[in-house]
Parts: sequence; structure tokens; C-alpha cells
Amino acid sequence: MTTTTPDPMPGSVAKPVRSHPDEIVIGLVSISDRASTGVYEDKGIPALQAWLAGTLTSPFQVITRLIQDEAPLISATLVDLVDENGVRPRADRGRHRAVAP
Repeated sequence: MTTTTPDPMPGSVAKPVRSHPDEIVIGLVSISDRASTGVYEDKGIPALQAWLAGTLTSPFQVITRLIQDEAPLISATLVDLVDENGVRPRADRGRHRAVAP
């Protein structure tokens, strides 16, 4: 099962509710000035969501963030995902590469 929690930031407080005790909460962050302002559509997050849906067999939910390339915003987004949403940190600096946790 897959659910997507869209960008509630800034000031979000809602924590994901797990539908199963073994459910994994996955945070996907796409950093793009142009996509985050609507110049073009972000294709990285949808591609990763499709890959996760076709690969994972355990229950999971995805929390997505599409943000501008600004260090304070990146930091705040990662802190929010970890501290407020229970996402375990794992970084991939590659371009649209899927990385298993």
C-alpha cells in the first residue's frame, strides 16, 4: 500500500499515521528552483514513487517535498522530515537515482 503526503511545509505539524506497525515512512525531497516555482514539472519524485510502488512489498507511505535550492530551506525540510515525520535519514545526491534504504 502506498500513500503520498504532499508538501505541508512551512509550519507543518501533522505526523504521518501508520496504517500497519511495519509500515515504512519514506521521505523524497526534490531540490529544484525551477520545478518548485512551476517553470516545469518535477519528474524525479513521480519516477521514484513509481519505482518504490513496483519494488517494495512491505507497506509504505511517501512524504514528498519539492523545494528551492536554498541551504536554510533544505536544512529545515530535512529536519522536518526526520523530527516531525519519523523519516530515517538516507541521502542520494545522484540525479533521479533510486536508492534502497
